[in-house]
Amino acid sequence: MTSTYFLYDGKFYEQTDGVAMCSPLSPAMGNVYVEHFEDNALGFAPQRPKVFYRYVDDTFVIWPHGRHSLDNFLEHLKSIHPNIKFAMELEKDSVYHKPIHADLYLNNNSHHHPSQRNTVLSTLVNRAKTISDEENLKQEFSHLQTTFRKNGY
Repeated sequence: MTSTYFLYDGKFYEQTDGVAMCSPLSPAMGNVYVEHFEDNALGFAPQRPKVFYRYVDDTFVIWPHGRHSLDNFLEHLKSIHPNIKFAMELEKDSVYHKPIHADLYLNNNSHHHPSQRNTVLSTLVNRAKTISDEENLKQEFSHLQTTFRKNGY
């Protein structure tokens, strides 16, 4: 929509782009427009992402074509409409540790069967190998060594 009038603090204002924020139509109109925007953007993109998911105003993209072409794709998105802004945040592949996690696992000195104690080690090591990229794998292994010592391994 290109023109909407609204009353605020006793004065009338003209909103020149979009739908009024308090309108019950705003979410529906926004979703319809963004879906149209995405179809247009992806349809005319030189390369398409493997995955492109949106939730409200966030997108998750898996890009298999390399970093340089990802920057080009971002510029393509930014060029479509002057009032729609895009920013990019690259994820690093590593294991996430909650700040309050105490790294307490089944202690090696417990009276559990050895296979159960060994499963703790193998599960954590396999998780690190599966999730972490090369850059973060050494750091995760260092963290695991400290954790294993803390738990008597």
